[in-house]
Amino acid sequence: MHVLCRKQEYTQPTPIQALGVPCGLSGRDIIGIAKTGSGKTAAFIWPMLVHIMDQPALKKGDGPIGKSSAVTHGVFQNFLHKFFEKSWAGVQQPSDL
Repeated sequence: MHVLCRKQEYTQPTPIQALGVPCGLSGRDIIGIAKTGSGKTAAFIWPMLVHIMDQPALKKGDGPIGKSSAVTHGVFQNFLHKFFEKSWAGVQQPSDL
């Protein structure tokens, strides 16, 4: 997770991340309202990634182990594109975005 944060060039959390990430990591539900570009999506996704990485490998018929929603498909698709572009350069991206 630290590697992903460094690749995203985060030096400190935004206010919504400072409040949301600890709640998500503790297993609590999060509802966040903040301006566009404030880091809301990352505040929801980081705790989910920690949860996913802590799970045993999925077997056929298992899942999902993480789910998120966004205002529009385009908003979430844009976030994933930026995430994979910066964090996992060279890794094959999901084709069904």
